[in-house]
Amino acid sequence: MKKVILVIAVILTASAAGFSQNADSPAVMYRLDSIIIEREGLPSSKETYLYNEYGKEILTTHFSWNETNNEWDENGKIEYVYDTNKNLITEISTWKTKEEWIYDTNKNIATHIKSYWNDSINNWEEHEKYEYVYNANNKLSQVQSQDFFFRIKWKVEHQYNDNGETITEISYEENMLDRVCKEKYKRESVYDTNGNEMK
Repeated sequence: MKKVILVIAVILTASAAGFSQNADSPAVMYRLDSIIIEREGLPSSKETYLYNEYGKEILTTHFSWNETNNEWDENGKIEYVYDTNKNLITEISTWKTKEEWIYDTNKNIATHIKSYWNDSINNWEEHEKYEYVYNANNKLSQVQSQDFFFRIKWKVEHQYNDNGETITEISYEENMLDRVCKEKYKRESVYDTNGNEMK
């Protein structure tokens, strides 16, 4: 059996960020600059990363090594967009995929949408959507996924006690025969006075 030796090089960049106790010595934040993978001593693939002023990743670029030209060929990019609260709201790739996130007033994820570019209609086409519901205490009470045809593929419900501990978890999945989401799994939990789950 032939052995394949992989070498991964990780490169970091340093930038001044925030404040330190010594006014003459600003805090330094290290961020991942690039990753290079070698096979059998030869370059194979590379990823590079760019960040905004808040340290959030805004661009990932993928490369493969071109042995003929002895240089890196760009394969694709992923761009990231954030809202004013620094929450990720859009991720778009050159592979014609897009993901979007919508947040509620408590900065929880309320909706997550996955889409693909459809050349025939020259527009994005929603492929899958995840919806999240939270209770009055800001704890996740339900998450569900629906497909392109707006059918619910699966759903999970959570119930909590007054201490915020999960007492019931119910999962549902679509039945392929009648396309109806039916209960598949249910777990009920009981806790002692110290908050330890009792078996």
